[in-house]
Formats: sequence, C-alpha cells, structure tokens
Amino acid sequence: MQAKLLTVPEVAGWAKVSTKTVYRWIAEERIEAIRLGSRTYRIPEQSVAKMLTDQGYEYLTNAD
Repeated sequence: MQAKLLTVPEVAGWAKVSTKTVYRWIAEERIEAIRLGSRTYRIPEQSVAKMLTDQGYEYLTNAD
C-alpha cells in the first residue's frame, strides 16, 4: 500500500497552521518531506499523524 502524500497547504489546513509553519517544520525535520523542487514538497500523511500525536493532538483522517 502506498503512503498518501500531502501538499504543504493540505498539511497547513489539517493542522490549522500557516504554510510558513509547515515549511519551518520541514526545515527543523519535525516532519518527513519529499522535495520535488525549490519549494515544492510532498509530505507522507503518516509523518503528519505522528508529529501531531507526539504533540498531544488527536489526528483524525477523513473517511473515504
């Protein structure tokens, strides 16, 4: 099964933070990200879930 990859704006929306914050998390290596260009990233959903749960937040996925 392939991991679902999210864009920076998607992660920001789910975490209710700015895209700038998500870029900072990437720079600080708080979340795993795959770099596709100078500022283009894809972030595995599991990386976001782990970071949020490690911070004490409950991570709920959208039902498909």
